[in-house]
Parts: sequence; structure tokens; C-alpha cells
Amino acid sequence: MMKSSHKLVARCAIAAAAWCFAMPAQAAFICPAYPKEYLAVGGDGLVYTAVNNGTSNVVTAICSVTANDDGVSPQACTAWYSLLLTLRNTGGHALPHFNEAALTNSSVKGCAGLNSWEHHVPYFLLAQ
Repeated sequence: MMKSSHKLVARCAIAAAAWCFAMPAQAAFICPAYPKEYLAVGGDGLVYTAVNNGTSNVVTAICSVTANDDGVSPQACTAWYSLLLTLRNTGGHALPHFNEAALTNSSVKGCAGLNSWEHHVPYFLLAQ
């Protein structure tokens, strides 16, 4: 016989699985970013870093420290800039996760579509 706490956990796991599978899949792509090569903040508040497009590293604006930017708050952008600055100083790199459905990414279908001095906002930034 199952304890009531185990039943609750089982029900929660089933509900979580159903919720995850009910979510529509969105196309995403991950391109390595190299802040040691390029990291800057423009006068307009955009944070720029070098992102690899499969052929070369291109300078890409990834978020704004002054305004909400395609779902990324200025606070999150400031944290990302701090993370990139740390990676720049330690020689690490980041893995920004881009969603093709995002407004700033709608014209791009993968890393190869990135060009220098464009604005593409990731939804997640992983430190490596």
C-alpha cells in the first residue's frame, strides 16, 4: 500500500510529465559565444559579444541593460553581462540558447544565419 506522501509525489510527477509533453516544441539553436574576443556595452545599453556562426565569430547584440528586450529584463541582461565579463577574465565561453520564434531571431534559422552587428536575443545563457 502506498503512503499518502508517495501518492502525492506520483500524482505531481504525472502532472508535470503531462504538462511538459503538452508544451509545443520550439526550434532553438545554440551558438558558442567568446567574450574574450569581444565584449562591450553600447551607448544605447545593448550588450555585444562575439558569437560563432560556424565560420567565424561575429559581433552580436544579445540584450539591453536599459530596457526589456524580447523577454529579457534589464536585470537579467546585467547579470549576463557580469557572467560574460567573468568568462572574459577567466578565458571561458558561453552558450547562448536562441529561440527562432523570438522577435529578434525570426529571420535566423541557426548559427549560420548570424552576421556581425545584428541584434539576436537568447532566452538562456550557459557559462562554460
